[in-house]
Amino acid sequence: MSHNDSDAWWIARSENANKIWYALVLVCIGLVAFDFIYHSFYHEKHGYFVFETAVAFHAAYGFGAFVFVVLVGKELRKVLMRSEDYYDKPYVPVVHDDHHGHDHDHDHDHEHSEGGVEHA
Repeated sequence: MSHNDSDAWWIARSENANKIWYALVLVCIGLVAFDFIYHSFYHEKHGYFVFETAVAFHAAYGFGAFVFVVLVGKELRKVLMRSEDYYDKPYVPVVHDDHHGHDHDHDHDHEHSEGGVEHA
């Protein structure tokens, strides 16, 4: 299977990147214009807060939330990112020396059984 741009899905082709960008910008401008025209002349906006009635408020709010998520994600990546060979490293179990070099006989744990009664 070849990796030519002509084999790629239409949205992934490099020559379509600018077309998609300008189409999205045009749709956004059209929606803001519709918001201005419709809510200025035909229907009054009713928001819970006064600033919700501003033209393109919801578009600006959504864009601001998007920018916030992207910027927080970039910083969070620095905290959560693993090295490139993180999953290729061999597993080395950690040995815990809980006895700190002392060799204990564990028979003393069974000296008192059945309610503390000693058996001979």
